[in-house]
Amino acid sequence: MRVLTSFLVPVVAISGCIVPPPLPTVAGPEADLIGRLRGCIVTQGRLESGSLSTIRVVSIPSLAKRVITPSMPYRITCVKSLSGPDSAGRIAFVQDEPAADRFNLVKIIHLDGTGEREITRIPAGTPAGIHPWRDPGMGRYICLSPVAGRLAFIRDLRGRQMPRVFCQVGTLETWDVEAASKLRVVGPAVDWGLSWFPDGRRIAYIALHPRHRVPLPAPGDTFGASGSRKLECWDEVPAVVVLDVETGETTIAGLGLFPVVSSDGMKILVRDLEGTTRAIDISTGRYSKIEPPGICGPVIAYLHDDLLVYQSRPTEGQPVRRSWAGSFRSGIQMLPIKVCDLSTGGFQTIMEAVDPRHAVSFGTAP
Repeated sequence: MRVLTSFLVPVVAISGCIVPPPLPTVAGPEADLIGRLRGCIVTQGRLESGSLSTIRVVSIPSLAKRVITPSMPYRITCVKSLSGPDSAGRIAFVQDEPAADRFNLVKIIHLDGTGEREITRIPAGTPAGIHPWRDPGMGRYICLSPVAGRLAFIRDLRGRQMPRVFCQVGTLETWDVEAASKLRVVGPAVDWGLSWFPDGRRIAYIALHPRHRVPLPAPGDTFGASGSRKLECWDEVPAVVVLDVETGETTIAGLGLFPVVSSDGMKILVRDLEGTTRAIDISTGRYSKIEPPGICGPVIAYLHDDLLVYQSRPTEGQPVRRSWAGSFRSGIQMLPIKVCDLSTGGFQTIMEAVDPRHAVSFGTAP
């Protein structure tokens, strides 16, 4: 190992890869919280070849681990995104094939590896799009409802340049898993996250709306109004929209991206482009600060008793682990998944090292 220094950020050369120094750690000690959780965390897993072809499952509170290896038909090699498990113990996932003419398979599989079934398939690129990377046929997120067997994703995306950020806008589709049939199509929707309500009837997604139509934070709140990518100069801002799948009615809940609906359906967690997090109370429209210790990535779940599952910087004393795979950003620091009690600030590590590029989901499976 050798240390290189630039006038901006010191970097470290490891096995031919130049990577930034380790992230700052979070001071301990950790609390005892895992026993208050019931469910499973699922994330993408790699084969020895480096291919993201498996699904890793961690049961909570036992922390028992297992790996699901879906079938790989055609030239399919990659689990692209995933969600779940739902109350029936099912995981939704997307497989794709890394070639210009590839397509996406939307599938369901049970936690024990049985019941694998294709729901639909989506072309890799949007019709008349420039390239599948710029105008992908399917967005980065798939979202399985906790109950009722419903699935959502955004498809046929087109790139759109906003102030200081590039986004992709497409059409939101919801599906019935059992019947493998389409339920409702709405749009436009931005590929900035999806989250079902606990009733499996409503889903939160992001759309661009004129500022005057969006309930904003109280004066003085810096959410969305600070940093180099603040939203103050946008004529249309990212808004959290709640869709009732059965009636087709929509309501705008507030400002933000990457929604996470609380397990009681009363609040929606959102982030701005600087990574600041707020909770929007759906009944009052009030924004409140959410500051779990060491947050360094997405919120995965907002559960009962103010428990939050999220990606964090490591706790002081935990080893630094880096990913060995990936043609881009190989050597990236892997991060722990933690649970935090927002009422006390206590936290505990659930998984010590997850590649921050990987999809992660939590569900209260049976």
